[in-house]
Amino acid sequence: MKRLLIVAAFVLAALVVLSCDSTPPPPATETVAPDGNAGATGDRAPAGPATPQTESGGGYAYRPQLAYLDADGTAWLVDADGTGRVKLIEKCTGIGSTKRRDVLNGGLVWSPDGGRIACWRDDGSVLAASARGDERAMPFQPGECAAAPRWAARGDLIACEVKGYVSVRGSDGRERVAVKNNLFDEWSWSPAGDALIVAVPPPANHLAWSVVDLGGRVVADIEDAYASSAARFRWDRDGTRIAYPGAAGITVIDVQTGQRQVFQPPARSGLDLRGGAQADWVLGDSTLFVHNYSGAVAIDLGSGAPRALPRTTYGIARLAPDGVRVALAIPVDQDVPIRQHLAIADLQAGTVTPVAGSVFPVEGMGLAAEFVFSGDSSRVCWTPRPGNVPTVQCTVRAGTAEPVSVPVQVEPDVLGRGDPGVLWRAFSPDLGKIAYGTPGLESPAAPQRLRIAKPDGTVVADLGPMLGTLTYSWRPDGVYRPAERN
Repeated sequence: MKRLLIVAAFVLAALVVLSCDSTPPPPATETVAPDGNAGATGDRAPAGPATPQTESGGGYAYRPQLAYLDADGTAWLVDADGTGRVKLIEKCTGIGSTKRRDVLNGGLVWSPDGGRIACWRDDGSVLAASARGDERAMPFQPGECAAAPRWAARGDLIACEVKGYVSVRGSDGRERVAVKNNLFDEWSWSPAGDALIVAVPPPANHLAWSVVDLGGRVVADIEDAYASSAARFRWDRDGTRIAYPGAAGITVIDVQTGQRQVFQPPARSGLDLRGGAQADWVLGDSTLFVHNYSGAVAIDLGSGAPRALPRTTYGIARLAPDGVRVALAIPVDQDVPIRQHLAIADLQAGTVTPVAGSVFPVEGMGLAAEFVFSGDSSRVCWTPRPGNVPTVQCTVRAGTAEPVSVPVQVEPDVLGRGDPGVLWRAFSPDLGKIAYGTPGLESPAAPQRLRIAKPDGTVVADLGPMLGTLTYSWRPDGVYRPAERN
């Protein structure tokens, strides 16, 4: 049971706000660590942090790379075609038992800028390395890290839950600050990596939170939020304001001045905040996109004017990384909403465009659809049918649906809820490649071969046996921000 909770904690860990650094690294060199815990070598050096680059035509370019653990527990970084292999870290055990060969999760955690990676090991220790493979350290010793570590935005700091505290350290292991946290693994970084949101003792019958800077000073207290997770608080891009749902409405607090503003969704939006909601900063942080199971609305923070969006099926909506487009599940038949289709709303233009060929049935209390956007927000994939072997479809640029033929990885039902689904982190952030294990999840103890394929099923790389079932992780692209968009 303890192992399952650890796995669940890792899966729930949010890693997130991404920064940009396109400076290419020096060539990788052959090195050997004295303690044997980590080593690095390189056939050739990968690119620097995989941040977006602007092409001459104004387009978006991204080079997907994959980190994975081989059967011996060595972490490698490869290009999406399997070339350019660079050794990152040795002796990664993953989260599970290498002796029993039932490793479920590799514990590979990227820094948001894609410059560093951490290996959270089964003994509660953490190894860290640069994506170039030329620097390594152990910031957390065995038994210290009780949940998956999380990097600050620039990858200069790493933090972990240590005996009721969040310990913030440099990659060299030197502690910078320890912040008390009263709810296990419920804390998050600010976008700039200069503050944390942590849980504090409740003042009444609900949870309270504090914003603490890296000097240990409490810069804001939040006692009126409808939020059961630190990841539900949304920072603006400057890291100066936080938006969250509460009893009074959607509150925006300035952490520098303490000033608070409260915005109410219009009655016609149908948005009921009593069960909480998600509020995202969009359109240059001038607008809040608020949604939950009951509806969705965009609120202009200058005028307070709301713009209600079409009623979604069970509130299934996903904001694109560009903060402009939204994927919505819309009922096909308003009177009897047993079918739904994908529509793309443009918050700036105020338009809603259905996606041709995307009709799918409502199943499992409406949770049949789950959307994920590409890093440049041009494409979206979704699951039109739940089940142990769900199907997946994606849009093409023309706005029509296309099938995904590759056998996508299914996330194991580690909590016994009977609801496994598509593992979206198997898709590269540009949705151009899919990593998956074969022969599949039916025999976790059997060696899994890791492959990379195009969405049409064409295998572009066979990387050989990997340590366990889900022991791989795509390098962030500098735009896609999962923790802000889930």
